[in-house]
Amino acid sequence: YQNGRTVRDFFSELTEIWNMIGDVHHRDRVMNLWTGLRKEIQELLWQRELSPEVSSLTEVRDAAERIEISHGVYGSGR
Repeated sequence: YQNGRTVRDFFSELTEIWNMIGDVHHRDRVMNLWTGLRKEIQELLWQRELSPEVSSLTEVRDAAERIEISHGVYGSGR
């Protein structure tokens, strides 16, 4: 889960895990990212009409980063 990390840091950690595992399906990567994000960010992604079942990994990551910056949705220590 994202916990106190930024979206960028969380995504970087997920990418390292996916690289260690190897063959992780694209849709599974989107679901891992989406479900690991803070609930506030997930809600705003839905409002932007994104979906973990249809949206691309890049779309979700980029939108989550923009939401985090524009709405000030940061974890503890930020």
